[in-house]
Amino acid sequence: MTLDLVGDIKVSGYTPGEVQDALAKLYERELQVREVSVTISSPGPIYVSGAVDSPGAFNTVRPTTALEAIMEAGGFTELESDLKNVLVIRREDLKWKSYYVNFQDVLKGKTEDPFYLQPYDVVYVPRTPIRKANQFISQYINQMIPRLGFFSIDGDGDVRFIF
Repeated sequence: MTLDLVGDIKVSGYTPGEVQDALAKLYERELQVREVSVTISSPGPIYVSGAVDSPGAFNTVRPTTALEAIMEAGGFTELESDLKNVLVIRREDLKWKSYYVNFQDVLKGKTEDPFYLQPYDVVYVPRTPIRKANQFISQYINQMIPRLGFFSIDGDGDVRFIF
């Protein structure tokens, strides 16, 4: 933290009370009343939704990447997450802006620049096209004709009719 008159001081790893005491000592010549108050505030939540294990709002106290936020939400849902098209929605200049992030290469060990989130960003992990088609078949076809059998799409995209 950088402050007028005393310059840079390290606050990471200290409790608010310890920082208060340190500031009171550093500013003792300038203060008439030797009272300093330190509070920690969160900049705002980050929201994670879609094909993750535990979607929700997450408060952060440090810079957070999109991948870290997804991991905070339990990680990608296995076999459902479209790793190539993760969407980050951000409000900038009173407009919604969208950013697509490809995590497929990152999760294979390839180096990419991390995508840092800002307070109130929304990270949406879409389902793969196969999972979307499978969900459609389950909801609209299988439930309409339950006694005749049902359609299923496997991971390779093959459609089967099961009696």
